[in-house]
Amino acid sequence: MRHLAIGASLVITTALLTGWTSGYGSLTGSEEQDQKVSPSPAEDHAAQKGEHVGSHDQKMLLNQKLKLAQQQRQSLVAEIEALVPKAEAFQATVEKDQSIAVSTPELGVQFTSKKWVGQGAAKRMDIRMRLANRAKGRTIRSVVLEVDIYRKGSDVPVSSPTRWIASSVFGFRPSTIVVRSIKPLTDDPFIHPELQASNALDIHLVIRPVEIRYNGEMVSLQVDKPTTQLREIEARHESVGVQIAELESRLATFEVGTIGRGKQP
Repeated sequence: MRHLAIGASLVITTALLTGWTSGYGSLTGSEEQDQKVSPSPAEDHAAQKGEHVGSHDQKMLLNQKLKLAQQQRQSLVAEIEALVPKAEAFQATVEKDQSIAVSTPELGVQFTSKKWVGQGAAKRMDIRMRLANRAKGRTIRSVVLEVDIYRKGSDVPVSSPTRWIASSVFGFRPSTIVVRSIKPLTDDPFIHPELQASNALDIHLVIRPVEIRYNGEMVSLQVDKPTTQLREIEARHESVGVQIAELESRLATFEVGTIGRGKQP
């Protein structure tokens, strides 16, 4: 019996050394590789959860952008609704008076008259403005105005805007109203033959102050026609509408993709 026990021990020891019991006590090479490649159920769930969180964040971001764009569109619609009557009244005044001037808080401007004066090479357009100095303690030395020239019935300027000046040796004192003839600062646009052949009533002017020169101080002004402002806001409104359509399309595509991923086994 003692010899049998020793022999059995030798057999078992040999089997352990030669790997005979590896099929029972350890994994094969392919099984070990499969264990490394295939994630555990917990890891697979975590990966799916991470993908879901990322998709949810993207959807939230798109919805936020869409909400902001819709709010911007509503704001622009309100601006357009407020500007439409002003633009219509502005255009009606131009048609009625053949010319118009735009005032600013610093300066009251009113178109007074326009007429051809002189003959031949000396023929020029005499434009007169009523200017009101709204400053409480500053004397205006000069005012620079920008003049747009239109033909009757057209909303396309005849030429690029030109700058004109109204000045006074003694200045325009505070709270005073004066009428002045304005002079072109650059080339006189009315020297062109096609304009000189036109009747003064067929020429429409839109005049805007762009600069006030006080004693020792110059102030630049930003003022535009209601019609120009309306066109700019309408263009912005159209651009925002395109942006909203793109965001809605991306959201729709995103929703379809999310549903498709959810149906996968």
